[in-house]
Amino acid sequence: MINCWMLYDQPLTPQRLKSWQAALFPTGYSSLRRIRTGKWRGPDPMQVVNRLLDAGPGGFEGGLTTRKYVSMAKVSRTTGFREISDLVKKHILLQNEGRGRSVSYDIMWKD
Repeated sequence: MINCWMLYDQPLTPQRLKSWQAALFPTGYSSLRRIRTGKWRGPDPMQVVNRLLDAGPGGFEGGLTTRKYVSMAKVSRTTGFREISDLVKKHILLQNEGRGRSVSYDIMWKD
């Protein structure tokens, strides 16, 4: 796991992902649930986050809205809202000022 925190700025390759998963889940189980190790999860919230990161600070016009998230991730509005809320809870996204339909989000950039 030293690889994780010492080389955090290096690209995540399939080999690194598989080694991390093997270290975290040597039996292929998390509690009683079988997990898929050595595979990418597929379409998920991090793909949207990566697009925000690629755009840079202020580079995503109007911020990320639920509508934009739903379009990019190809999920339902309910799933989009749930995943955005989870990213906010994890301090990955920050809710911009605004309420209702004008709510938008951005990456929690380090100063």
